[in-house]
Amino acid sequence: MNPPLSTPSASPNNKMALTSMISGIVGWVLWLLLLCFNWTIGLVLSLATLGILGICFTIVGYLPVVPWLAAVITGHVGISQLGRTGEGGRGMAIAGLIMGYLGIVLTICVLITLVLGYIGLLGLSTFNGFQLTPSP
Repeated sequence: MNPPLSTPSASPNNKMALTSMISGIVGWVLWLLLLCFNWTIGLVLSLATLGILGICFTIVGYLPVVPWLAAVITGHVGISQLGRTGEGGRGMAIAGLIMGYLGIVLTICVLITLVLGYIGLLGLSTFNGFQLTPSP
């Protein structure tokens, strides 16, 4: 008679590592959905409302930062717990950290570009050789 087959017992995954990976994925999916919305329906609605909704949609566009921050925080907590508990999930924690940090870096780059653009517009409006309003 054959002995019963037993499956190898795998150590359970750390819940913080799993949360980190899921938060990173949620942040990127939300970013992609908001990007597609802002380039299509959001653009039409912004033009229809003379830019008022465009300001609102821009603010909502920074919403993915919340899950990215959650991914970074839970990823670091998960990795620190892995050493003490011996659970699995190191790859999930690292994936969450990578997605979270990349999203935060993307957001910082966008903010720097916006600030430099506003500074450029301010400098352009005060340039002596160029006037934004025609002189009489």
